[in-house]
Amino acid sequence: MNLFTHTPEVLLKSITDYFDSHNYKKDFLSSIYISNSCTPNYAVPIGLVGHQKRINGHLCDVFTLYLNGSLEKTNTHLGTPFGDIRTEHIPIVLYKLFLEKEAHASEFNSWITDNVFPISVLLSDYLV
Repeated sequence: MNLFTHTPEVLLKSITDYFDSHNYKKDFLSSIYISNSCTPNYAVPIGLVGHQKRINGHLCDVFTLYLNGSLEKTNTHLGTPFGDIRTEHIPIVLYKLFLEKEAHASEFNSWITDNVFPISVLLSDYLV
């Protein structure tokens, strides 16, 4: 039996290591929620839900990326699923998202809402 091998803790470590290696010092962790189950990850600014997917005949660990969800009392809504990304690409994808967002002076969720197409283009090389 092939089990999902990338725990949220392992992925979080690889994300923080990647951001550290690029000297990224701004807060990014408070926006990211990671799990291998159905927790609130569907309704947060950045949600990652892990599972396995058959790619070219092999089971691979992937995370579905959800963006722009909210758990605010007056504005609760599910995030938009942008697709599945191989686990090893998650750190670079998040890094590119944060750099792109910083180029615009807006709040994260409103930036996502206003830039769905550019975000889709940015993600297109990493979706499986």
